[in-house]
Amino acid sequence: MRSDIGELVSFEEGREVRRISIDCGNITERFYVKRNWDDFPSDWIFKKLARGKLLHNMAYNELIAIRLLESQNFPVMKPVAWGERRILGFPCEGFLLVKEVVGKDASEYWQSGDTQLRRRIMQDAGTMMARLHQAGIFDWVRLKDIICASNPQDDTNSPLNFVLIDRTCSRDRLESFSADRCYNCLAQSYGFLLKLTPAPTRREILEFTRSYLREFKDGRLNSLQELMFKTNRRLHQLSLQPGPFQGITLIDCSDWSLDQ
Repeated sequence: MRSDIGELVSFEEGREVRRISIDCGNITERFYVKRNWDDFPSDWIFKKLARGKLLHNMAYNELIAIRLLESQNFPVMKPVAWGERRILGFPCEGFLLVKEVVGKDASEYWQSGDTQLRRRIMQDAGTMMARLHQAGIFDWVRLKDIICASNPQDDTNSPLNFVLIDRTCSRDRLESFSADRCYNCLAQSYGFLLKLTPAPTRREILEFTRSYLREFKDGRLNSLQELMFKTNRRLHQLSLQPGPFQGITLIDCSDWSLDQ
């Protein structure tokens, strides 16, 4: 729980990540141990107890999120071991050991990639997010939480090989479909995407949105124009910053029909 094992990767109040390398013959296996020392807010504790839920450390909650993604056949990091320590029934610290996903996170490719590669990243990230929502997992997308497990230059025509990591904000159960949940998750995702360096262009944001909407073939979500309007309004409510579609007209939307 507290030993200085491996190499420190990141540290912030209440949590840290360490990298462990183990020589296995001709190869070196790498793992990441994620450790938490939780200080739960009282309202969160009462909410969990009111729903009859047993309190767990964030490391265990991430394990449950990973298992949920695995059950729906989403590529996700592989857990190896986990544990937690409790005092008077309340979790006080825990860890999750996961195997390294070999590759680069999508934000690295975003920073170094050309315009065509950034468009591919946006398209495939939008598609992945739509599939999560269709499965009942209403989560947002951050490029730094997606590992591209293959070299994008090896095959420029196939979808990128995305694997999800860092699932601390994911749900612990499948939820019923809701357009409002989709709009909220999209707004959160746009908030993260707009902080990228370099900042995504309007065309790239539209690529993300168009790919997201294209996955919904059953009519549960309406037109691109309505989707843009609703998520843009939610983004204003969340951040009080201009949304990604500020100044885009309905004519702009029609230029980006789903048939393109």
